Amino acid sequence: MENQEVLKAIAVLSDKVSRYHERLLAVERDQQRHESNCSCQSPSIGRPLTEDERVFVQENIAKHKVAATGS
Repeated sequence: MENQEVLKAIAVLSDKVSRYHERLLAVERDQQRHESNCSCQSPSIGRPLTEDERVFVQENIAKHKVAATGS
């Protein structure tokens, strides 16, 4: 690869990372806003989660936390 091609590839990857980071920050902001105003875990709303549903939700939350930290 020539120097110009390498620089172009770096620029493309940098742009992709920047857009991904922007979306990630927006999702985190939306999540925090949701959690601060959330009534979805209120016992008066809907039915309680089954044990399988609760485990599923906890596993997915853990996966998203790992993905967000990049570990």
